[in-house]
Amino acid sequence: MIELITGGRNAGKTSTAIDSAKKIALKRYYIATARNLDSEVNTKIQRHKMQRGDKFVTVEEPLDIAGAMKDLDKDSVIVLDCLTMWTANMLFADREKLIFETSKKIIAELSQFRNSFVVTNEVGLGIIPETALSRKYSSLLGEVNKLFASAADIVLLMVDGIPLKIKGSFYP
Repeated sequence: MIELITGGRNAGKTSTAIDSAKKIALKRYYIATARNLDSEVNTKIQRHKMQRGDKFVTVEEPLDIAGAMKDLDKDSVIVLDCLTMWTANMLFADREKLIFETSKKIIAELSQFRNSFVVTNEVGLGIIPETALSRKYSSLLGEVNKLFASAADIVLLMVDGIPLKIKGSFYP
């Protein structure tokens, strides 16, 4: 089962994914895609680590997510946080042409786990970005998000910490 959790910045996406994963009595993995590039990102990384506590095995992988998941115990829960950072990482590593093929590999790996929670940002609801690179990135992330949403069993849109069901149903 794949659940995609999307929404704006600081809308509660990661907290929802972590809290949902903690409710499942299985081994838990957290795939972290963020690179610790500045103090703002570092603060967010530290907050997410505190939220997870010792309840997750953390795997840090900015690019090869499918490869990082290959040998993990499939009878477990995985939180992938997040497609937003991963897409930026792929773009800046000049792997843009591989992003859709790589996305399909990630989805194939995620579908093998008992439960998968995937975090991403909805960046298409705001203004049109000013720079060509920003427009390219937001369009690319939009396409990646559509691919994952299509494959997901459940899609939630987080608004001010409140999950809105977009696709599928909540757990019984």
